[in-house]
Amino acid sequence: PDSALTAALRSSRMQRVTRWVDPTYLRNRLVCISLSQSSFIGEEFQTDPSGLPPVFPRDQCERWDVDALRGAAAQHPHQRGLWIFPGALSPDACADITSAVERLTGGHRVQGEQGVPVRAAAEKPPPAAPPAEEAAWEWLSYGHARWMVPLQPAGGVCDAFARGPLSELHSHGCTDARSWPSLGSLACGGGEALRALEGLPASAMADGFRGRPPLFLQLQRLQRGASAGV
Repeated sequence: PDSALTAALRSSRMQRVTRWVDPTYLRNRLVCISLSQSSFIGEEFQTDPSGLPPVFPRDQCERWDVDALRGAAAQHPHQRGLWIFPGALSPDACADITSAVERLTGGHRVQGEQGVPVRAAAEKPPPAAPPAEEAAWEWLSYGHARWMVPLQPAGGVCDAFARGPLSELHSHGCTDARSWPSLGSLACGGGEALRALEGLPASAMADGFRGRPPLFLQLQRLQRGASAGV
């Protein structure tokens, strides 16, 4: 009885703790911190012979209060090229996109996991004749708790750009961009919402993007607590 009571009390305490703790976030955050330990060690044991005080990325971070920006695109006042558009998608549009991406990835299949093959890298150099456009594409793991899927723009990818820089894009396994699914081929509401999102920079952020067609698109899937470098 005493041991049963102790176990019950311990379980009750644990339930109270887990009520306020997100295990997924905590696990991913701890992993990301552990993977960045080499940077922390470098800050403590510096090897720069110049004697100048080092400037670390964390010292250059700025907080951006975006609460008042809902419903309109805004560029950061000091970091040119950094834009935000809070509320650009409605909850219904987000739900449609989620469904479309689930279909695109065959139910969130991941390359290299559970028997799903890894997409082959493009030939070097890529051939002049473009490969067939794929109708589906699985997620590719790129960093801890982070996955990516590439898409051609609705108007298609530039052939020269696909055979050049995009063929070296490691976040998509250096695959031939001309074989990626096209945003123009995505049907239903999710495809329509993504195409509207594709046109948003040129229409809502004209100062930075007017007259500049998209080169390619990248879907990202991150778990809570994961880090995303730029």
